Amino acid sequence: MERVTGSRTATLLDQAALATYCPADSLLTIIATGRHASAGFAVHAALPWTGTRTFPVGASLATPGAATAAFRFPNGVARLGIEGTVRLQAATRIDGDFDVRVSDSAGVAASVRGRFTAVPVTRWPPPTCGGV
Repeated sequence: MERVTGSRTATLLDQAALATYCPADSLLTIIATGRHASAGFAVHAALPWTGTRTFPVGASLATPGAATAAFRFPNGVARLGIEGTVRLQAATRIDGDFDVRVSDSAGVAASVRGRFTAVPVTRWPPPTCGGV
């Protein structure tokens, strides 16, 4: 994961990710955590799909095909993705990349970019996911 602000690029996270999928909710989550930074994504889509799909990042997962993103930076500040994309190729493992914009409390925008390679997916069976 890299943070890009203007012409400056800083590597923030180079860590293995984990993915879980809840078929009852059609919700895929991908999380990577490190000592100083972390990244998390949620995608509202039914697995599996063929080829590569691009999911727009926003504030809600209400619509199928939507994604959300959240990041924790080395200074301890957490930011939500405000726009961007997550592109995923999904089979038994997840490959893909992301380019998401975040902004801080002062309104300074930055891009967070990165990729996933061969992330294993754990499928949660009911009743461990979905429902009430």
